[in-house]
Amino acid sequence: MARFRMGYFCCFALFNLLFVSLFFTKFLTFLFSIYSEGLETPQMIESSYRDIETAFLPPKLTPCYQTDPKCLSLLSKAERDTYESCTRGVRKSLQKLRPVKDGDCRFVSSSSSSSSNVRRGPVALASFPGSGNTWLRGLLELATGVCTGSVYCHAHFRIRGFNGEGVHSGSTLVVKTHEYTYSSQFVSTVFIIRNPYHAIIAGRTTDLLEISNDTDPNDSHLKVLRNKQKYFGYNNKDWDDYLNYHIKWWSKLIRYWVVGSSVPVLVVKFEDLKQDPVQEVKRILDFINYQQLTVEELSLKMKDGFNAFHRNKTVPDDINRLYTKQQIHIVNEHIKKAEAAIKRSKTGQNISIVSYLQKL
Repeated sequence: MARFRMGYFCCFALFNLLFVSLFFTKFLTFLFSIYSEGLETPQMIESSYRDIETAFLPPKLTPCYQTDPKCLSLLSKAERDTYESCTRGVRKSLQKLRPVKDGDCRFVSSSSSSSSNVRRGPVALASFPGSGNTWLRGLLELATGVCTGSVYCHAHFRIRGFNGEGVHSGSTLVVKTHEYTYSSQFVSTVFIIRNPYHAIIAGRTTDLLEISNDTDPNDSHLKVLRNKQKYFGYNNKDWDDYLNYHIKWWSKLIRYWVVGSSVPVLVVKFEDLKQDPVQEVKRILDFINYQQLTVEELSLKMKDGFNAFHRNKTVPDDINRLYTKQQIHIVNEHIKKAEAAIKRSKTGQNISIVSYLQKL
């Protein structure tokens, strides 16, 4: 009888133990599911930024002159569907509007082959964020009158007059991307490279402003940089994590678009573009087979619009105040590896980025 009671007690205890274990397992799984919902990958963060950005387009905006036969009528049905989908997306909210700049660029027919400015396929304008992609898009549209496209659908670019935002086909001059995927969709690539110390700072200030929803980018970038202790520098884990992720992104884009590309690539240094925009734009147009303008004609076209799409200087010269010695060491190592990789690439260009290295 005693043995029976002992066996019964053991079975009962084992059952309770299993029940409690199962309960705690379910409970911990529930807690983790709640916690994981708050975890945001860089892709999720980027997606949330896009959702925020699509809230600022006014209801009366006509992204393209629909009465102009050179505009939407030149898009194929698939291109038109993509374009209108982007337009619907950026009209989600009718509040917090700013004045709209009407763009006057045109699309080009992807089926016609009678003109040298017609693309046989889309050309990527690839870069790391903060490298002058938007500025170059503005210069190219100013020079040619042809819309530039984007794999994204950002409302504030539509507001600023980039009517090709959301179109990523050969009907645009080039197509903006910060991704290291989809290269097979493009027939050639213009890749913008910028000093990562400056590009990462520019990208971080832009990200912070997108979160704060500030409406004055020039003034607000400076406000962020003045508050260095909060966003940059020593003992700042958030800044450290941001840097480690983004310098890897900067390196990976170079390896993907420049070193590993299977299509022709033109590398454009942001610093060269800033120093001689006319010559660099001419070089880009020659590369993508838009050869209708001389340097003199480009100079006249770009004379009054040089600063139209370019922010005031927002990155201070003394970046040692923003980067720790350990961070400088990490970034320098990525620059050295990128330099070596570029030298091994088959672009046929004599590109060097050793000047980006920062002294410790």
